Amino acid sequence: MFFRAATACVFSICAALPVLAQGAPQFSAISAAKVAALMEGKDSGLAQVADAHGWPSPDAVVAHAVELNLAPDQILIATKIKSDLERDARDIGRAYLAVEAELEETFRSGRASPGNVQALAKRSGELRAQLRALQLSAHIKMRPNLTRAQLEIFSRLPDVAASRTGG
Repeated sequence: MFFRAATACVFSICAALPVLAQGAPQFSAISAAKVAALMEGKDSGLAQVADAHGWPSPDAVVAHAVELNLAPDQILIATKIKSDLERDARDIGRAYLAVEAELEETFRSGRASPGNVQALAKRSGELRAQLRALQLSAHIKMRPNLTRAQLEIFSRLPDVAASRTGG
């Protein structure tokens, strides 16, 4: 199963290498900031449900290492989870953008049809779901590595509290 998904990602990336090689592609429905985040494997906002319920991302934990008084081994763990997430998210994010670029070109060129749009939309959705699951899994991996006291401190950090209230 993993091999098949990885192979599909590789084929998606290869199909869009000309578009991706030109730098960050332009999309009519995806912001430049989101494209940059997806290209680099950074947070693309797909794990907000975890954030909202006190499951911190490794990125946020690393960013707040001082406030959380992280031990050296906790910093290493958070950094490793973050690094692994970014590596894997970059691959999936680029494959997702490749499919979105193909979908964009399909409409731009006037070649859109129900069949090719359905196939591209399905593949786009599958990749987005993989990316979301990956991001959510990073939150799940991170939480047990923090103490209850650290989780409590984290929940009171201004940027974390604001994200929970939508502010």
